[in-house]
Amino acid sequence: MGRRFLIPGIALLLAGCRIQSNPPVATSLPKAAATSSSLQQDDPEMDAAIAKARASLGSFIQRLDHPQPREVFSIEAGIAAPDGSKERLWIDDVKYAVGEFAGTLRDKPAKALSVKQHDQVSVKRDDVTDWLILTSGRAEGGYTIDVLMKREGEPR
Repeated sequence: MGRRFLIPGIALLLAGCRIQSNPPVATSLPKAAATSSSLQQDDPEMDAAIAKARASLGSFIQRLDHPQPREVFSIEAGIAAPDGSKERLWIDDVKYAVGEFAGTLRDKPAKALSVKQHDQVSVKRDDVTDWLILTSGRAEGGYTIDVLMKREGEPR
């Protein structure tokens, strides 16, 4: 899927979603155009975004442990592909316990054939590449999304 579909899908996700209250039932983000991408070598801008997300992951977990009304939590994680690479995929309705996140795979994998869209998956904290909290249409985190949108000339 081309990049021309990626950024509009993300923009619609960030700008136009209607969010229900979080507790007691977990709420999923609207399904958008596939936003998966491979973890590539030699991309300093994306590496910096991933480092920023990982550095702030502790605060995300604290927020996840004490959600406020209308907050929706997602993570992006590297999922192993058969060729040895990792594909970055978004996971919704996340929960965290004992060093692992569990949730519902939002994206349709292009390379990570061991999982499919809407599967229940779990990933280790070290595999997280980004996080996102949406509250009434306002986004926090999403550092890799910022990089992709900047490259497409789209404001967030």
